[in-house]
Amino acid sequence: RRHPNNRHIKAKIRQQLQILRDENIIEFIGNGLYRLK
Repeated sequence: RRHPNNRHIKAKIRQQLQILRDENIIEFIGNGLYRLK
């Protein structure tokens, strides 16, 4: 069930990106950009 408001979506995305980065799947380049390894 989807949450009706978008307040947490950006935080959720950021959390997912951090997990991927921690697992060395992606690399944070800077300025909000990520790159697949």
